[in-house]
Amino acid sequence: TKILTALTAVTYGDLDQSITVSKNAVTQEEQSSLAHLNEGDVISLRELLYGLMLPSGNDAATAIAEGVAGSEAKFAKLMNKVAKSVGATHSHFVTVHGLHNKNHYTTPYDIYLITAKAIQNDTVMQLLSSTTYNAYYRDANGNPVNRTWNSSDLFVTGKYHVTDNYQFVGGKTGTTAEAKYCLVLITKNKAGENIISVVYGSNNKYNLYLLHNEILKAIE
Repeated sequence: TKILTALTAVTYGDLDQSITVSKNAVTQEEQSSLAHLNEGDVISLRELLYGLMLPSGNDAATAIAEGVAGSEAKFAKLMNKVAKSVGATHSHFVTVHGLHNKNHYTTPYDIYLITAKAIQNDTVMQLLSSTTYNAYYRDANGNPVNRTWNSSDLFVTGKYHVTDNYQFVGGKTGTTAEAKYCLVLITKNKAGENIISVVYGSNNKYNLYLLHNEILKAIE
């Protein structure tokens, strides 16, 4: 979901626009992944995108939606518009962070189509491949804030490595109790072609990365 959120944000937003973080944005479900923003923070869309993609911040996702479209519901309409424009017709998005909702769904192939479009954008590609990012913005009182965000993708951090004959390019994790462990992975093969692999529903982190390598071995 957050790959589409990022793609929609760079399509309809201004990366240099300043966004004031709302109370709604920082009020997230318990155990949500967060960028640890605070109400009243003033931060650029560009910085928020790193908070969205590296620590997978649901607070950043909501702030992006409100800053670009005025509300999460209005931003979700833009997400569905972008999804349909790339042929992702078996999906329906109602949240910007991907938390469970019975009306929010997609397929591995639709996410492949969305990712294939997203990686054509230099900003999104940089987000997907970054290991760490130092954000600089101001709090509600105008004081400077310096926060470091790190990727949750263990291929990005180097804890796991892609199989031989492939070069790691980038990726994005996603996890809920219902969806289990999910990961979109971008690699390059020996011919220099981008390969996008998608795993949904892994029962643990170890198998999530193992399954991606099994996919890559199978298509050599």
